[in-house]
Amino acid sequence: TGYYEPIVQGSRFPSPEFPVPLYRRPRDLEAQGYKPGSSGFPNSKTVPIGRRNDKGEIVPYPDRGQIEAGALDGQRLEICWVRDWFEALSIQIQGSARIILEDGVVLRINYDSFNGHQYSAIGRVLVERKEIPRDEMSMQRIRDWMKVNPNKAAEVRATNRSFVFFRITGLD
Repeated sequence: TGYYEPIVQGSRFPSPEFPVPLYRRPRDLEAQGYKPGSSGFPNSKTVPIGRRNDKGEIVPYPDRGQIEAGALDGQRLEICWVRDWFEALSIQIQGSARIILEDGVVLRINYDSFNGHQYSAIGRVLVERKEIPRDEMSMQRIRDWMKVNPNKAAEVRATNRSFVFFRITGLD
């Protein structure tokens, strides 16, 4: 696969045009053996990642469906907002993006961490459910399908329980 850094329009504030947040790493997200807030957060399936419960044990962090339904609301983790959940998912898959804000400032974000859940390809789910024929599968076809099927789209996105968090980086 080739590396691609999406360039999208966005906003510093939520609006009807830009309702979908891109989040920074939550303060309560931890990886076993790493200090909270550590800059060297692991991207590993072998290190338990989650949040601590009342007993101090690491338990699973909310998954994509829970986060899209508002599990992080009120924590002030939003870096910026983009047009739709497909755009946010595409940025998460690539691991970085350049967001052109409403005043023309370009904000670059990069992968910082993830919620610890396994990644699942939604394209595969759409093929298995016979929503999109295998020979027509592409990112544009997924985008088009999600636009026409917004209620089913949320459920399909939720099959990919993994969710990526970002940090702001410089342009270079």
